[in-house]
Amino acid sequence: MYTNITPASQYFARDAFNRSRKRSDGNTFVPLKVNAHRVFTDDEETILATYTMKIAKMFYGLPRTEFRKLAYRYALACKAPNIPKAWDTSRAATSDWYYAYVSRHPHLTLEAPEGRSIARAIAPNKTSVNAFFEAYTEAMENHQFTPDRILNLGEASLSMAMKPVKVVCEKGQPVASQISGERGATMTFVGIISAAGHYIPPVFIIPGQRWNDLFMRGTIDGSKGILHENGCMNGECFLQTLQHVQAKTCCSPNNKVLLIMDNAECHMSIHAIEYAQENGIVILTLPPHTTDKLQPLDVSVFGPFKFHMRALFNDYALMNPQAHGTEHLLPEIASKAWLKSCTPSTVLSGYKATGIWPINRNSFTDDDFIFSSVSERPEPPQQANEEDENLVNERVGLHLPTPSTTNEAPTDSDAAEVTPTSRPASSDGLSQHPDPEAPNGPTLASPDSTESEIKIGPLREKKWSLGRGGEGHGGRGGEGHGGLKTP
Repeated sequence: MYTNITPASQYFARDAFNRSRKRSDGNTFVPLKVNAHRVFTDDEETILATYTMKIAKMFYGLPRTEFRKLAYRYALACKAPNIPKAWDTSRAATSDWYYAYVSRHPHLTLEAPEGRSIARAIAPNKTSVNAFFEAYTEAMENHQFTPDRILNLGEASLSMAMKPVKVVCEKGQPVASQISGERGATMTFVGIISAAGHYIPPVFIIPGQRWNDLFMRGTIDGSKGILHENGCMNGECFLQTLQHVQAKTCCSPNNKVLLIMDNAECHMSIHAIEYAQENGIVILTLPPHTTDKLQPLDVSVFGPFKFHMRALFNDYALMNPQAHGTEHLLPEIASKAWLKSCTPSTVLSGYKATGIWPINRNSFTDDDFIFSSVSERPEPPQQANEEDENLVNERVGLHLPTPSTTNEAPTDSDAAEVTPTSRPASSDGLSQHPDPEAPNGPTLASPDSTESEIKIGPLREKKWSLGRGGEGHGGRGGEGHGGLKTP
């Protein structure tokens, strides 16, 4: 192979051959080149990638331009010896370096962020999740629920205006799809699953004024339809949903079920709670804005359910191009989608991912709480709170008498210092001519008088009377002991 060349040249050629890469023609070999002008080391690039992924999880993701600026500042901080002049000119890394960096770290990509409210972002914190598991384990210890008696109830809104499915078309050319009608009225779908892997026939809250049996055509046997004016859940509809749960589970005070659901206001009606207590339904509510983490339906079932809904709606539109679909077709389409999505494996995976069954408090890692880490702050100690309260009371100088359970007047030791004033107050309770010699702290009149006058600072004064008697404690308006009421 190496003929007519010196031994030293043969050694060099052999070494270059061993360290070379083959070009596309299969015959030409080029020695590998070591980049002597590399800006970052491997460890520094790994640190930069780790930091970028972390801040993206904390809602501080960087666009491409900002990431290039960050790389330049990081190079200055690391005192990199090979910072290109183009970086100093633009005070940012070049686009060529960015694409080369992403190719070296394929786990990084450029994606559009998903919109999320700040309340839902910071709500799943360790405190709220631990509080839920404390209540959940207490209910399990008290009632010893089996998996088939652990239910999860969730709601999904259905509408005829659905996002179309993706279709195969020519690249770079726009493609048309079926035109959805107006959004129209929405319908509420109520799904109920158990930790054993099965489901209870769903509930449909249908908008309308008059009931028609065709509304439930093609639905799952045992499904319940509830007619409501706007198709949304309210206290009365939730009561009927609990009645449906009781009928399908045969629960009673001696054979209870655990119902896990969100804490929406419509679920907290007094009639529904009384019905649940009388029929052995133990209700456990999730912390606010945590359903995407703690509700099995949201974690594993509703995603495939809505995907199948879109596919079935697309099939219906293709097979009936002239027909105008209405919201009353949704129960039939939703029932078919529910059968495809609510499989035992899908249900069980949702309960396992949330740590509800099998019970696993450690199902969430630190990355799951990284969203809320930007808003966390340590809870102040109880002693510090009491000291701050005492300090405020001393500065204000307000010492109200201790509440009493009788109608007797407070003693002199309980009363504050008396500072009589003769200036009349205006009709709105504020003095038109404040007393410039009035003390900064408020003063309370003698308990022997039925009326007292509190002066708040040197600029205004307001009349109050000391309320005694009533059912409450400390309330304004004279209904509680020791309360203050306006005349």
